[in-house]
Amino acid sequence: MSRDTAVAREAALTRETEGAFRMFAFRSVFGASELIASTAFPLPLEAVQGERRSLPGRLPFTLEPEPAGVDLRQWSRWLFASGGVHRVDIGPGVTWPHHQPTPSARCLYPARISLLTPDVDGGRAGPLRAGSYRYDPLHHQLIWQCGPVLHALRDQLGSPLSGVFAGAAVSVDWQRTHGQYGHFGYRLGLLEAGMQAAQLGIVAEALGWHVSLVWDFPDAPVNAALGMGNHERVVALVLLRRLPGTVRVPPYLPVPPTRDGGPVSLPGATLETLDRVTHLQLGPGRADGDVGPPERVTPPLLVPRTLRQTLRARHSGLAVFAPVAEQGRPDLLDDLLRPALAPAPVVDGTPDASVSIEALLNGRDGLKHHRLTRDGPPVIGGPRADPLMRTVLEEVQPDMPLAHLPLTAYLCVPLHGPSPRTYRRVHLQAGLIAQRILLLAAQQGWAGRASCSFNAPRVQRLLELDGPVVPLLQLAFGREPTARLAHDHHRLSLHP
Repeated sequence: MSRDTAVAREAALTRETEGAFRMFAFRSVFGASELIASTAFPLPLEAVQGERRSLPGRLPFTLEPEPAGVDLRQWSRWLFASGGVHRVDIGPGVTWPHHQPTPSARCLYPARISLLTPDVDGGRAGPLRAGSYRYDPLHHQLIWQCGPVLHALRDQLGSPLSGVFAGAAVSVDWQRTHGQYGHFGYRLGLLEAGMQAAQLGIVAEALGWHVSLVWDFPDAPVNAALGMGNHERVVALVLLRRLPGTVRVPPYLPVPPTRDGGPVSLPGATLETLDRVTHLQLGPGRADGDVGPPERVTPPLLVPRTLRQTLRARHSGLAVFAPVAEQGRPDLLDDLLRPALAPAPVVDGTPDASVSIEALLNGRDGLKHHRLTRDGPPVIGGPRADPLMRTVLEEVQPDMPLAHLPLTAYLCVPLHGPSPRTYRRVHLQAGLIAQRILLLAAQQGWAGRASCSFNAPRVQRLLELDGPVVPLLQLAFGREPTARLAHDHHRLSLHP
């Protein structure tokens, strides 16, 4: 097959796939948008990550009317970009093919999104009445829960922020993790909820909204107001507002009618039609934890990925995580880790300074330990015996080739006799920072994997952490294979 024929076939397949995207209202609105030079996402990802536009503070809580230009299509774009299925993974070792923007241990996905909205003009879809709607990512639809809820939240939250017109609640269904992990599932659920809250905030800010994350509120009244079940609890609220002068995003694709008698939302994809979205074919023959051979030249991305491409490219589980061996460069600390420590728009939350990043950079001079915090410069750890560090890394997580990867990072927090509320806060904060890092990595062509399955006491001794400081989450990074980068460039050239 000639190259021209192969390119023509790929172009035809791409047109068919993109056509399938346009069949569904939620997916089509977001699928047609690009981050760079786009009316759909006025702010580039790096600007959203590096400079927080949201304003924390305690101001009088007032409910504002829905801004002009925000309708069901806008909620569609926000929810799909934050929690929808962006890719279907195919290949050996794939246990859950539906790839969502945030990673989840064993793909149990205990963190769930509920849209909190006032009355919305749905256009041809009809009005969306005020209330709380559960987002179903597999079928891309909203399911009515209860309502209206925003005024009830105003009574419970007091005065976290003014000008709120809508938001989302991130809840955790503890039954999804307890059966597999027991009490450890509580930690996993909170970390994932922090990642989900970060994702909602990043996409909302890219859409031109101002965000405030709230995870300090009276649990029982808020859970009752939002209609949570016996095994589900709200752990974070993402509140939205718009300030004068904020870019307004025009909707530009029609919305199909709402189905009567079923979920109160736009028609979404079914499990069968999900197979028509973007696929990633995973190569066979690679054992868990193997690293690809070093390539002579590992091409960087020609341009930073757009937000849509970044969400599709994010790597996670062992079946997807197939990095190429490469020496770590010092600028990785500034490219991937430091921007994620920028202050978050958290109202009454634990300061970002409570989370440190312990980075092991596998460079030309061997493994080096760097400690990063929000306020201080990077601190290089004390001298280590390089062979000993490599041996310990191989023991920390046997199924991961950490000793051969360019960068391994641990998110660490102090946990010296914390109260239950403090415990919840620091885990949510760690998840928020981890999601920022994973998106920055995917945007720049790095495969990243988050994991809690490592020997934490061994890591604590290796990094010489103080007694109350413990590692919560491990992030491993390697360069994406050339074939995957070439595929991304090809799709980019077909759809500028």
